[in-house]
Amino acid sequence: MSQLPQLIEHSHYLEFVVPDGKHDEAYWSQFLKSMVATVEQTGKTRILVQRPAQDPSERVEGMVIYRMALRTAEAFGVSVRIAIQSPVAHEDSFFETVATNRGAMIKVDKNRAALVAWLSEGD
Repeated sequence: MSQLPQLIEHSHYLEFVVPDGKHDEAYWSQFLKSMVATVEQTGKTRILVQRPAQDPSERVEGMVIYRMALRTAEAFGVSVRIAIQSPVAHEDSFFETVATNRGAMIKVDKNRAALVAWLSEGD
């Protein structure tokens, strides 16, 4: 399995930096488990996920995105805000749509500053 994302702990949010490469559903499931464990351990309820630029051949399959969005919503609901910085935000909006329709607080964008500001809302 690929290396899990690097964790950077900021004062009011957790940041996970996803490494380059093709990641399968098992990878994303393990990543979700590590996010849940880190939130429980730190008590921080704001997460920024940084996705790398991808080769089109390394894109995540649509059904994997769908299932992971459902699992993320189930794991966190509205208790955790998750911002995803993605160079292909227009494609990752499917994840945001599915997860928010299931009650999660997810935002996908290319703009890091806007995402960090969104994470601070409601504090």
